[in-house]
Amino acid sequence: MPAPHAQSPSRRPGFTLVEIVIVIGLLSLVTGLVVANVETLLPAFQSTPLEVKFRQAAREARIAAATSNRPTYLRFDAAAEEFRVIEKSATSESEGGEPAADLAASPYFTPEVTVDFFPIAAEQQGTTGSLGYGADEPVPELTFHPSGASTPARIVIRWRTGEESVLTLDPFSSGPLASKELFQ
Repeated sequence: MPAPHAQSPSRRPGFTLVEIVIVIGLLSLVTGLVVANVETLLPAFQSTPLEVKFRQAAREARIAAATSNRPTYLRFDAAAEEFRVIEKSATSESEGGEPAADLAASPYFTPEVTVDFFPIAAEQQGTTGSLGYGADEPVPELTFHPSGASTPARIVIRWRTGEESVLTLDPFSSGPLASKELFQ
């Protein structure tokens, strides 16, 4: 009869190699799934400044006009808070219909930000710009021509908090210029 306290070839306390490999594999699988889901959620939490969005949209409108060989228009959608590049002007007579009513025109909608496009007349002698709008009257959209030129304009971005940014769109350069008001 063996002694009750005799040491048999018993296992030492701890984990086996197989158990460690399984745990490491499960941890790496869960980590991979979490990282993949976080990467898809991150763009929703990151916001791009509206000035950068305008520069991107102006570049896109200029390229669209050049490639389609037709004028392209840039408007601001207050409900979605983004700039939209469109092929036909909502103010043109060729559309033959009323523009669709949008959420921003509703009296129950208060936008976080408003964007106004003020045309800059080629000659500052009169009060009316080349489009027939007054110098202090905003236009609904900016026009980009196939030649690469665009409507010269001052873009005023106002947030509901009272902050304001002003950009100037040079008609012949590749994009807008920030005015001094932005840095003060």
